[in-house]
Amino acid sequence: MMAISMQWLLGFTPLRVAWTQMAPYLIYGVAALLVGRLSDRLPNSVLVLAGLLLYIAAFWGHGGMNERTTFGMVMAFLTIRFIAEALIGLTQ
Repeated sequence: MMAISMQWLLGFTPLRVAWTQMAPYLIYGVAALLVGRLSDRLPNSVLVLAGLLLYIAAFWGHGGMNERTTFGMVMAFLTIRFIAEALIGLTQ
């Protein structure tokens, strides 16, 4: 759904949407490694709370997207969202 909205709302080409969505997945892979190390040192509740706060920030940014939203802003919001998902989903 995000890819379609970026094409229709922001006028991105399919290739630009693919580049936009590739970076957060790479960041997620790195964040997964860091969260694994952090979960050994910090309580899980701290990591989950940090992830939820980042999730709120990411969705607040997504909610404000319009025709003036730049490529970098979309990538930043997606990156923040994927780091939040790593913090929330990978702590056990």
